[in-house]
Amino acid sequence: MFKKQTFLSLFFLFLALAGFSNTRLFPGYYINLQGDSIHCKIEFNDWNLNPKTIRVEVNSKKMEFTANDIRGFGVDGYDNYLSAAVQFHTTAISGKDVPPQFSDSVSTNTFFLKILNRGFYSLYDLVTTERVFLFTQRRDSSISELLYRTRSNNDTLFADPQYKNVLLSLFVQEGIADKYFNRVSNTAYTSSEIQSLFNILNESHGGFSYHKKSQQEFQIQLYVGGIRNSFPTPVTGGYGIVYHFDPSTSATGGINFLYSIPGKFNSFKVGFGGGYNSYKCKLTEHSTSSFYQSVNYNGTSTLDDTLTTKNSLIQTNFYLMYLINPLSSVKCYLKAGISYNFSLNTDNSVDEKYSGTSETVRNGNPPVKSDIQNAGYLILLKKNYLAPLFGIGMIYGRSTMEFSYYLPANLGSEPNDVLANSGPAFKISSMSLSYYFSVFRTK
Repeated sequence: MFKKQTFLSLFFLFLALAGFSNTRLFPGYYINLQGDSIHCKIEFNDWNLNPKTIRVEVNSKKMEFTANDIRGFGVDGYDNYLSAAVQFHTTAISGKDVPPQFSDSVSTNTFFLKILNRGFYSLYDLVTTERVFLFTQRRDSSISELLYRTRSNNDTLFADPQYKNVLLSLFVQEGIADKYFNRVSNTAYTSSEIQSLFNILNESHGGFSYHKKSQQEFQIQLYVGGIRNSFPTPVTGGYGIVYHFDPSTSATGGINFLYSIPGKFNSFKVGFGGGYNSYKCKLTEHSTSSFYQSVNYNGTSTLDDTLTTKNSLIQTNFYLMYLINPLSSVKCYLKAGISYNFSLNTDNSVDEKYSGTSETVRNGNPPVKSDIQNAGYLILLKKNYLAPLFGIGMIYGRSTMEFSYYLPANLGSEPNDVLANSGPAFKISSMSLSYYFSVFRTK
């Protein structure tokens, strides 16, 4: 058990460290303080937080800039940033430090603001370790904070509706407040929701609206393949004979859902899938045994012993996936998670059926023949079980090939005495090879 926990911990540690390894040079530009746009290459890693500095390369010359050194920059095909000195509210909006009254405490600093919308109405965001700040700007006016603050009363948070009032006033100016009143009133303070409102405002104003097109973050996949179920632990039959089931191979297939966590080029994904799994095993052994104590007491017996077990299952998997090379055309990935399997059968067991004959000489009398026959279960199996899973795979376009391994899981225990106390565990492990097809195209 310790080895499994250690391996799982190391795996997720690798994912955490690997998430910072995709920085590389991208074509882009920066605007110097004189307003000149200069083409360059930028070290970019699809930041989750707004960068404090950027590194660029122009004609093999490397430079580093802060928001005070340039007017802005952009990465081709990804994001554009504006350097701006802005005033923002500094009080916490969650946790124990939320004040009992709305705070007016502010600070001023210069940042790289990400441009979410640019037109007659512009929208920017600043993502820090503490929270998200949004800023708005009308053409030929200064940038101002779209204020969001909270207060706490008896451990209950109350949000200041001021930002909704500001948004509604913009819709009033465009003459479309009645149409979008409910939508504005129910808008949460998130970049995506407010960005969609600014798209509407700019389209209503009749001007060009730049906004970053979001990549497909949600995927639906259909998969088919084969799964091999193995039983690494032995089973002891009614006559004390130890058996091992051979692995069972069957078809598998189902549906899978993937959500890409924004940032880091969507390197991290959370997945949930459900599919079909089954196994059917049969083991037949013929054995002969004899004993001899004297000419007056001896015997021979023959036995045909058959062990069977079968099950049909729904296999659900919940996991974290990490793309090792998210910018390549052929992407490789690792995944780890938990598989929960539940049976479609009402009765699940390892069953034994044996028959045979015995011939025994007692006290020098003629041999006595008798038949041996019995049937019943050896092990009652669980209706469901959990198993850690690990996988590797490759993605090309909408196609994915994946190999997964499921660590041994306990299916049940066989009685080891007349009191039916549990004996050794009966376990199952699995490995599968599957082909996935994405319903939607992704970048």
